[in-house]
Amino acid sequence: AMAVVGAKRPQTVMIGDTSHDMEMAVNAGVKAIGVDWGYHEVETLENSGADIVVSDFALLLAAIDRMTEV
Repeated sequence: AMAVVGAKRPQTVMIGDTSHDMEMAVNAGVKAIGVDWGYHEVETLENSGADIVVSDFALLLAAIDRMTEV
């Protein structure tokens, strides 16, 4: 999907609520933001490669900005 839209790794972030999402980000070589209001626990997200886990939707945009600073 990244290749189709011309996305670059440093500006790409995977946001997800499962270990599968975090593992996909690791495999794609992009930053991973876990959200704790979904299916998997914070520890599981962190152990699967989340760079950060947010617990409030209002904090998500700031987390994306931090992850994509170049």
